[in-house]
Amino acid sequence: MLNGLHKSLTARAFSKALDAARSRLGMQGEAPFAEYRFDPVGWARDVRGIEPWVSATNPDVGQVQVLEALRDKRRVLLAGCNGCGKSVLLGDMVIPWFFTSRRDARIRLTAGSVPQVMNVHQKVRSAHQLSRRPLPGEPMKTPRWELGPLWIYDGISPDTEETMLGLHSSGLTDEPGDDGGLLAVIDEASAAQDFKFKSVRGYLTTRNTYFIAAGNTTKPNGWFKEVWEATANDPSWARFRISAFDVPDNIIAPEWIEGEARYWGTDSPQYQVRVLAEFPSAGGDYMVFPLSDFEGNRDVFPMDGSGLHLGVDIARGDSDQNAMVLVDDGRVVEVFGWHSRDLMLTAEKVATWIEDYKVPPRNVHIDVIGLGAGVVDRLREAGYQVEGVNFGAKPQGDSKDVIGRSVRVRNRRAELFWVARCQLRAGRASVPSEFRRQIWSEACRIQYLPKEVI
Repeated sequence: MLNGLHKSLTARAFSKALDAARSRLGMQGEAPFAEYRFDPVGWARDVRGIEPWVSATNPDVGQVQVLEALRDKRRVLLAGCNGCGKSVLLGDMVIPWFFTSRRDARIRLTAGSVPQVMNVHQKVRSAHQLSRRPLPGEPMKTPRWELGPLWIYDGISPDTEETMLGLHSSGLTDEPGDDGGLLAVIDEASAAQDFKFKSVRGYLTTRNTYFIAAGNTTKPNGWFKEVWEATANDPSWARFRISAFDVPDNIIAPEWIEGEARYWGTDSPQYQVRVLAEFPSAGGDYMVFPLSDFEGNRDVFPMDGSGLHLGVDIARGDSDQNAMVLVDDGRVVEVFGWHSRDLMLTAEKVATWIEDYKVPPRNVHIDVIGLGAGVVDRLREAGYQVEGVNFGAKPQGDSKDVIGRSVRVRNRRAELFWVARCQLRAGRASVPSEFRRQIWSEACRIQYLPKEVI
């Protein structure tokens, strides 16, 4: 007789063979878990084999409440702290439940960047592999899962609105006898561009449509904050704010919360966002580098092929620090700061980093305003052909393909700041968590004017 593991493997193999046969014959079966169409929590327990949690401190908040609100109200916003499992909720429960509980379901996933879409899609693929009962078909490595001509889930993160347009539900109602339905999902909502929400709103024209957006509250402006405030008294929307204090201890340890309080301070915008899931008030509407730009890509490995680059900023006063930042293919890998006005010592430190990390000298960029010119001269005298960057000079216009031709900048400093901003938002640059405090604590001070960049 077959043991439990063999039975599971046999059932999964049979399900895949049946799906393949249906595809070859042009057939389209009923939803395999139609009985769970109005029971997402039951689907998670019985099919996926996991137990959605409810907060022990706040009985109105939890994965159970989010799932039931999506079923009942169809419009859900989830503002969550760091590590509360937003992407797991979307990819491991919401998407596969909706997709397998109704025939001809249509799901569109988007986020601020392609890596963020892929993060949720990996959860979808994991759910397919690890579910207690076999799920139909086979999600592709790219964000797509297809069971029929109208039965499709996909994930995209385009740069223009046109790519997002034209999606509609195949079902006209949400009655039990009428399948179809469309689910639009936005993950990392603060990082998702405004046009993506605008496009998604165009999907929601029929009754049988559902929408859920989840993200950290890292951005003090933008569509996520605006919709959150606009729906505060709208009973047709469900809003959930999940702070770290609401999450079970096995998911977020109390020690982490205490550490964040010590590290950032409880009055800081970082603590507001990371722990309390509150939209930050500090920084205003014109921050060049909102916290969302750092949070959204902290786990991204861009691999942009640019190799190693070393940036050096020379201190201009006794209270200021010299700083060096090493970047490898767009990802920050080392940060070093020290107090010293000895230019020879500074030049020696830069030369040591060049040798130790094997940085091509042409990829060493040093601010030459003020004392930096002396460091550049000393390194060139020693045979290192480093680049001196004059931040006060005119914009060079060599990055229009990155920042856009309509962006107006005052000088080279502003131009390079805006390049960094655009690269972060496009997923072509990232700052790991261990360096975020050092870098963002300086970057958050940089502002731009509403009618011109900086």
